[in-house]
Amino acid sequence: MLTVVTACDEKFGPGAIALYNSITRHTTGIDFYCMAFGSDAFCDSLPMKVIKNPSYPEGQMFPKGGRWDAGVMQAYPLGMNPSEYAMPAMYSRLLIPSLFDVDRVLWVDADCLVIDNLGELETFDFAGHCMASTDITEQFNGNFKSLRERHGQGNALGIRAPGTGTMLINMQAWRDSKISERCFELMNEAKPGEWLAVVQNAIILAVNGDFAEYGWEYMRDCKRAGPPAGTKIMHFPIVIPWDDYDVKRKPPEMQQMIKNHWEPYR
Repeated sequence: MLTVVTACDEKFGPGAIALYNSITRHTTGIDFYCMAFGSDAFCDSLPMKVIKNPSYPEGQMFPKGGRWDAGVMQAYPLGMNPSEYAMPAMYSRLLIPSLFDVDRVLWVDADCLVIDNLGELETFDFAGHCMASTDITEQFNGNFKSLRERHGQGNALGIRAPGTGTMLINMQAWRDSKISERCFELMNEAKPGEWLAVVQNAIILAVNGDFAEYGWEYMRDCKRAGPPAGTKIMHFPIVIPWDDYDVKRKPPEMQQMIKNHWEPYR
């Protein structure tokens, strides 16, 4: 049985529900959990197994020792409000190895939909690596200039970069390599403006290229057109598909694509 984990706060609750509905429609034998941050009433309203308001064992949920430091968020390139975007749920994927006693866990962001069977990930060969994901090195090296300047070599990071919107965690190897611990160390060392709101940066540096690669069918960004044939997990980038205001700011063809793919799983 494949364990799948997502996380949400009350704003992202609709996404977690749609993700759950989509994955259970397309894949059998899934043990699905949501790490939920919010009131008891909200957590109890979710249809999947829920871990309520989990906390990091050492008390560090955010950079700077457990409290949110808005200074770390300066100059986020998409113009998003740091206080809204930097939610505990985003960092909670780092808690997975301390909360689950299984050999592998698939993390999926709450703004994704599963549209095909994921069963083959139950036997995916990690080849000794601590995780598997898509390889986003090319995209990553085009962004996050301050991070590259601090840790990279020239204009590139110098290591392969895994995506973290979906990632298959090899639990024992992740623990042995102390990936979560290293992520929190890196975030506490961060300078203002360096982390730019995403836990992905810390994971990329902590993993240091130690990941197996699976195909883009497991994390396909869909901006205007729908997903190409063979897609298993689709992602709505830079849009919250259940937020009418957010959707209506997008081009008409994107609005229709979102409606066609997201609405059936509400």
